[in-house]
Amino acid sequence: MTEMTISRSTEPRIILENVIDKKMPAIMSYLSRGRWYGIKVLFSRIGATQLEAESIFDKPDSHAAKKPEHKLHTRRFLRITTGQKVGISIKYGYGKFIFDSSVISVKSASEAEKCDRIALSIPKKMEIVPRRNYFRVNVPASLNVCSTIWHRRPRADGRSVRPEQNWNGQLADISAGGMEIVIDAADNPPFARGSFIEASFVPMPYEEPVLLAGHVRNVALTADSKNVCLGIQFVGLEGCDDGLNALKRLCCVVEHYHLLNQAANQQAEAEMAFSV
Repeated sequence: MTEMTISRSTEPRIILENVIDKKMPAIMSYLSRGRWYGIKVLFSRIGATQLEAESIFDKPDSHAAKKPEHKLHTRRFLRITTGQKVGISIKYGYGKFIFDSSVISVKSASEAEKCDRIALSIPKKMEIVPRRNYFRVNVPASLNVCSTIWHRRPRADGRSVRPEQNWNGQLADISAGGMEIVIDAADNPPFARGSFIEASFVPMPYEEPVLLAGHVRNVALTADSKNVCLGIQFVGLEGCDDGLNALKRLCCVVEHYHLLNQAANQQAEAEMAFSV
């Protein structure tokens, strides 16, 4: 199994100074009214006690109206409040740096301004997710991994409540960033692109289930029209302790499945060579 690397001491400041110097964008995720949102930001300055960032808004393309998931990057973050916890992820060289922070202040963009401005606390530590963990791996043929999926329903206090109705399917592949679930088309799964969902699955027999939130990015029928394949992008993994714990488990699952697939391929090659 693999562990995410933890960077401590002065390294986060050095990394952030390099990110600012190279104008590297980041994704900031935050929870509002029981729903996770994400927005692109560009860090502009790091001071003694705070990190300053500016929002980046993608220009909607001609298909934006048909793609609800575009809201993930075009929504202005007016829902963020002072003291709120947020998660940050930055693609950096051989992997992705992630850390959590707290909002110190927010200045929403006026009509004359092109971006919102936000001040964040400087992180005391960062964690690194190796790039290989974001490559999709197939579920080993020796495993039958059932996954349960349902619409995420926030309560009045902003927390999520699990509805009575859910749908079961088979986990087809997974990475630290997303997964694919195959559901029987006869069950009429009511999920569309942009749907905000929660899902759970048990990676190996007798293990505790992994609980995740995400957006449906793709919905497709199989060639025989018997199954529906849902491509899901995880959200909120950087923004809370439960999310970070889930991300660490995902990294272990991806590594373990990869090793199982390698072992199965080597065994098949050995058996083929012996039969010859």
